Formats: sequence, C-alpha cells, structure tokens
Amino acid sequence: MLCFSSHVPDSGNNVAESFAQDLSQNLQQFEQPLAFLDSKYKQDSVFDNHPSFVSPKSVNFGMRFETRCGKTKTVYDTFQYVSVQDTLNVLLQNEQYMSDLLQAKKQSHDSDVISHFTDGELAKSHPLFSQSYKFSLMIQLFYDGMGTTNPLRGQSVLCNIGVFYYVVKDLPDAWNTCFANVHLLAICYEHDLKVHGFGPILNRFCAEMETLSTVGFAGQFPLIGERTVYAGLCQVAGDNLALNSMMGFIESFSGDYFCTLCYATRDNVQTCFVEEKFEMRTKCAYDHDVPCVTDREQSARHVRGVKRYCELNNVVGYHVTNNYCIDVMHTLLEGVVPLEIGCVLYSLMTEKGLLTLHNLNERLIQFWGVINVDRQKKPPKISQISPPGHGLSPSMKATQWWALLKYLPLIIGDKVPEGDEHFELLLHLSEMVDLIFCTRFTPGMVSYMTTS
Repeated sequence: MLCFSSHVPDSGNNVAESFAQDLSQNLQQFEQPLAFLDSKYKQDSVFDNHPSFVSPKSVNFGMRFETRCGKTKTVYDTFQYVSVQDTLNVLLQNEQYMSDLLQAKKQSHDSDVISHFTDGELAKSHPLFSQSYKFSLMIQLFYDGMGTTNPLRGQSVLCNIGVFYYVVKDLPDAWNTCFANVHLLAICYEHDLKVHGFGPILNRFCAEMETLSTVGFAGQFPLIGERTVYAGLCQVAGDNLALNSMMGFIESFSGDYFCTLCYATRDNVQTCFVEEKFEMRTKCAYDHDVPCVTDREQSARHVRGVKRYCELNNVVGYHVTNNYCIDVMHTLLEGVVPLEIGCVLYSLMTEKGLLTLHNLNERLIQFWGVINVDRQKKPPKISQISPPGHGLSPSMKATQWWALLKYLPLIIGDKVPEGDEHFELLLHLSEMVDLIFCTRFTPGMVSYMTTS
C-alpha cells in the first residue's frame, strides 16, 4: 500500500486500501487453484459440460457371493462401457475432424503398393467396406492389461485393469498415434475378466457393431450435411498374450498350436519358414474345433489351440482366423532378435575368438559417441554372452534391440572374415526386420521375402 501511495500521491488512503483488498482477494484464489474440482460431483459436472465428453455406462459383468466377517452377501461385478456410436457422433460433429477424415478418404491408393488395410483383399471383399457409396468408418480394436499400483509395494497385480480401446482406421496412421485419436471402449478389473471371461464386454461391443454396420446412425454433420454413417470392425490388435486370451486361443507359447493364423507346432517351426509349409486356420476348421472343446472331457483344455468360441466372430465381415494383426514387437524385437544376436555373438566371440567382450563394449561406446541418429536408443553395456538359446545380458527395450541389430554389422564388421556364415545370418536378419517394419509393400517385396 505504501508503494502504491508513493507512485500515486494524489490518491487517498481509501483508494490504496481498496486496491490492496482486491489484490489480496485475487491472490487467495491461487492458493487453491483446483478448488472447483474438490468433489466428485464438481468433477463430473466439468466433464458433463464439455462438448466432446461421452459419459460411460456401468454394465454388469456377473453376480458372485462374497463372505466378510462371517456374513455372505451378493456382489455384482461391473465394467465401464463407452458407446462407439456416441463417440463417433461427437467426433463427426467437429468440422476440422470431418475435413481431415474426408481428405484421408479421398487419397488414392496405388494398386501396386500395399500401405493400408483398404489395399488388402479383406477390405475389398468386406460386406460393408466394399460398398463405396456408403459413408463407413473402419474400427480397429485394441486390448491390453495395465497395472495401476505402485510396483515397489506388494500385491502389485491386485488392481490391474483391462483396457479396451479403438481407433478410426480411416485416418492416417500418424494421426492415430496421437492419444486424442485413441478412444476408450471399456475398462474393467483383470480379475473380473478371469472370473467372467471376455463374453460380457465383447457381446456388448458386437451388438453395437451389428447395428452400426447394418443400420448405422443418421445425423446432420459438417461438410456432408444429413447423412447416414456406418461403422464396422476391420482388425483387432494387441500383444500376443492379449490377442490369444481375447480370441479364445491357448495362452502358452511353448507348446503346439500357439499361433492364431496356422496350426504350427514346436517341431515344424524349427524347419519350416514359409507360409506354404503350414496348415492355415480357416473358418471351416475353426467351426469344427470349437464344438470339440465342449464335447470332450474337462481334462481337455483345448483342441488344436482353440479353448473357446470368440464372440467377435458375430461381427459382420470379421473372423478371428482372418485377423492378420501380429505382435511384431514382442515376436521379433523382444523374441527372435535377442536370441539370434546372442547366438551370433557367442559364435564370433567364444567359439571363433574374433573379439572379446571388452572390445565389443568399447566399440559400442565409441560408435554411439559419434552418431546423432538413434542416440536415445543406445543399448546398455553388455555384461555377459550366454550360450545359444539364452540371449544376452542385461535385458533391453525393443528399440534398443532394434538399434543394436541395425548397427552391429558396422561395429564388428572389420573383425569378421568374408563369408562367415554366422555374420551373414546377422545381415539377413537385419534385412528381414527392415522389410517387416516397412510401412509400404509391393507384391515384389512379398515375393522376395517368400523366396529368400
């Protein structure tokens, strides 16, 4: 107040005191900036008033009995479900979203390049997506488990949850990597999934997708006016364990029939490397395996890898045997690549003595000290080269394994004599990984990988 009076000498004390009081009241608001969210009612009100918010609905999973303190009571397990139709309706009311969606739909796809789901045979023969006169949206579903507790404390899996979410596949892939374009479908406790199964959630989703793919929903939308919008399920993605669990296949990958696309066994995967060598799963074979699971005794856990019928097969134009989304990160970067790199390094270092572990780590440090590309993916110091079949130590992230595979031939290439079969295996593996991770394919590339 004294500072204010010195700068404004003609103002009386009343003005200075009034200014000080106003300033003090305004500053008090910053002491609790989130006071407007201090109750669940206020939080729900903020979300309900947001134009893009879609309220979830609580749906019963099933009923069970729970005993506490000697008293038994009925408990209803529930999951939260967000309507796909309501979410799409809100998204399509946004003019910018609609403009970008229409622009992506108008982009022509080269017939000789495979870069999108619409370039494949499934989309061209799909009962909904093949009808170009309909305004349809492709839904790609995801599922994964998520831990919500402190990993440093005990019972870390007590509150794990299962999350179902999806993207609109019509948008470019770069757009769908943004969290704003990843939409929640359902969320539940993982323990409830083990007790009640995926059926209640998938049945709810399938019923809605049946309506969206056949009847659709009408509305007044920006840029296209009054229109009926349809939506269908194109593919389901997730890691290997999540996909096998949701689709009703066995969840063990050390036995036979673990693949969702073929009847691969532990023996033939060691000698067969092209699709033509395997018996592929088909809808007819699947329909024959499913009844055999229920007809056999309780000791039969599965029939050729099938444990139960998947409710997603009820969606028009979709079947689990045609779901070609494979978990390439876990299969390659955290599976095949670490195993093969360990075998190659063991051969070059232990059996042939071309370099030592100390020399390898020195070369890794020197190499990543002078490059700028992939510097954040630098692999850690290798502590041990284990015998074939045990990989390397320590463990790494998928991006670190990829970077190590990419640059390892440059790092140790001068120490390896020409024509070394193990080093050539490393080169072929690096080329194969580059081809598999390509975002655009040609029929020639597919033929090359088949004959290589």
